[in-house]
Amino acid sequence: MEAALENKWKEVVKMYESNPGAHTATFTEANNTALHLAVDLNREEVVKMLVDAVIEYEKKEDGEFPASEEALRVRNINGDTPLHIAASRGFTNICICIIGENIERKNLLRLENYNGETPLFLAAFNWKKSTFAYLSEITELYQVGGDQQDQQPLLRDFTGRNGDTILHCAINRDYFDLALIIVHKFDFLKTAINGDGQTPLHVLATRPSAFKSTNKPTGWRFLLYEYGDHDVEKAPSSKSSSEKRGTTNGLFLFFDCIYKNSVGRLTKWMKMTFKEILDTKKKHRWSGQLLDELMKDPAEALTGRKSAGVRPESHKPPYTDWEEEFKAVEEAYERFKGEIDPSNPASKDKDAKTDDTKGETAYLAAARHGIVEMVIRIQRDIPSVIHSTNSKKQNALLVAVKHRQSQVVKALKKESKYEKYSTNA
Repeated sequence: MEAALENKWKEVVKMYESNPGAHTATFTEANNTALHLAVDLNREEVVKMLVDAVIEYEKKEDGEFPASEEALRVRNINGDTPLHIAASRGFTNICICIIGENIERKNLLRLENYNGETPLFLAAFNWKKSTFAYLSEITELYQVGGDQQDQQPLLRDFTGRNGDTILHCAINRDYFDLALIIVHKFDFLKTAINGDGQTPLHVLATRPSAFKSTNKPTGWRFLLYEYGDHDVEKAPSSKSSSEKRGTTNGLFLFFDCIYKNSVGRLTKWMKMTFKEILDTKKKHRWSGQLLDELMKDPAEALTGRKSAGVRPESHKPPYTDWEEEFKAVEEAYERFKGEIDPSNPASKDKDAKTDDTKGETAYLAAARHGIVEMVIRIQRDIPSVIHSTNSKKQNALLVAVKHRQSQVVKALKKESKYEKYSTNA
């Protein structure tokens, strides 16, 4: 396999055509085949010739239908086939070459690496847009019907060994545009539960930076956030007037150089700042849209189970004595004051030893992270969540107080007025 390591691909192709044993021969510590290496280097033409050589040989051995595709199923040290590598790197054309233009080798999509990940999972995990779009279209062919049993093969394609689906991973990695695509194409993933017992809604409740209530710019950045929808990449670059005059004065050129460098750095910094703010705004917009999609089935999104009967939003919200609730919060605050005092060393030690996230719902997780949008939305759609508590018997108000999420307490206090108004209407 020295020819492959030295990029002598013509020799490698000839070897594949004349010596079938080379198809599955592995080398290097990673146990890669020549096909693995060609895919990793994005050598499309070489991959096509190697795959053609493999298919031609298998046709001779197995007849018109290549039954084994053994060379395309060889795994490296991580359990990755050539298709896994192509999908994770976003090489869509190579994926098409390996699977076949007529999708005749679509079964390769079902293969998992040693982490239980399919090529489709890796394309989504690394957010390779075009590759994910192509592979997801093929994967949809496995969905025969609409019931849960028919969706099981598809669910396995979308799930890693730790139980996280591609929707869990997309949310956890802040790929909210990908998450929106996933919920539109495969809406049954909205209720999937991972190995930690969390739904996608729960994972979203742990991403405070995705929401305006916990990540709102201040000062002049706020003005850019609210009104700056222009394309920062097209911002004009500054040029000094001396550049047009072409002066030859040495002293002037010295100061002019300092000026241009300063303006250039300032312009670059402004572009980066504008892009950062607008990217934040896009993230907030996408996370809000994702929350809307997940909450179309509130009970299912919260519990991960299909609900039978009337959805919670069709019920009239029960009356809640919020004055009593907030009175209890004030008492709780006094009780927890010493525990949550940042200047109190014992407070930090106790927080480190205490795990109050066990048995936590998405509603309580949102309160703990200070995500007002989620707390209010879940409470309005599922009023009964106000009675949910964590393993320490703390409700959302106590959780917000303990974790110093004052914006959540204020929002709940404001919501109590809405609640009384809506129940008395």
